[in-house]
Amino acid sequence: MSFRVASGVNRLGATREERRRRCARIAAAALGLMLALGATPAVASSTWRCGSRLVAVGDSIVHVLARCGEPTWRNVSSQVLVTDLPGGQRIEQLVPVETWTYDRGSRELVRYLTFRNRRLEDVVEGSYGS
Repeated sequence: MSFRVASGVNRLGATREERRRRCARIAAAALGLMLALGATPAVASSTWRCGSRLVAVGDSIVHVLARCGEPTWRNVSSQVLVTDLPGGQRIEQLVPVETWTYDRGSRELVRYLTFRNRRLEDVVEGSYGS
């Protein structure tokens, strides 16, 4: 099915300018929707300032503990890390994984720190603490 545009007006009677405005409104609405859906309660970051000190992805578990103190909660588990090598070989390693929760009260966001192999891998902000 095709239609012909004659002098800037399509079959529905819309001019090019009206179509352009409609597309701009749709694009703005889509952008607003994407931003609204993207605003989740948990936001990942690569650093965290605890007090006057900064910790960053890659820091050791001992370094973070020294700078930020004991977490409110620790969850310790392990994960199998699979590495595929050339020639069809695979290496499987059991890697320790720790998730630390820092809840510093209702005036600060809760932070979730994930460590793999005793190195900080991720910092996620939650909602305000309790």
